[in-house]
Order: sequence, then C-alpha cells, then structure tokens
Amino acid sequence: MGDHYYELPGSEAWATFLFASFSLGHMVYLPGSWLDEFYDLARRYTLSVGQT
Repeated sequence: MGDHYYELPGSEAWATFLFASFSLGHMVYLPGSWLDEFYDLARRYTLSVGQT
C-alpha cells in the first residue's frame, strides 16, 4: 500500500516529509496543549508545598 512513496524523487520526497511532519506536529500540539491546565495546577501545588 505505501510502496509508491519510495518512488518519489528527492525534492518531492522532502516536500512530502516536511508537509507530513508539519501536519503531525499540529495534531500532536492540540492534545498536548490541553495538558497545560493540569501542568499549571500541579506546578502551583508543588511550588506552594515547600513555602511557609
């Protein structure tokens, strides 16, 4: 099924790779950004535990 990607010339292969990695990065960033709220809560808690 994916064998036809091996036949791409050098510049087309790089363009495909860059587009795929850019798209994948955006798809990974969105769920990762939802973790910011949890991280902020956890960091605020850990910073306030040692302080008096």
